[in-house]
Amino acid sequence: MPNDHRKRSTADGPETQWVQAPPEEEIRRVYEPVEIRNRDGSWALGRINARWHGDPGQDWCRLRIVGSDRPARWVPFDPDVFVELQIDGT
Repeated sequence: MPNDHRKRSTADGPETQWVQAPPEEEIRRVYEPVEIRNRDGSWALGRINARWHGDPGQDWCRLRIVGSDRPARWVPFDPDVFVELQIDGT
C-alpha cells in the first residue's frame, strides 16, 4: 500500500500520522497501554488499540492519549517514543 499521500506532519504529538485508516481487513486489534515519551522530556499515558504493518519495515499503531479530547489516530510505532506497559502478571 503506497503511503506517500496518506501521511502528514503535525506539531502536536508524533510527527507523522495517517490521514486515512489502513484497510480494515489488514488491521490487527490489540490492547496495549503505553507511556509516550515526548521530545521535551515529559511523558503521557496512552493506549494502542490496533496495529498495522504497511510496506516492509513500517509498523503503525492507532494511538489514543489518555485524558485527551483528541480522537485516536494512526502513527508510526517508535520503540524510542512508546514504552509498552505490562498489563498482567508481575
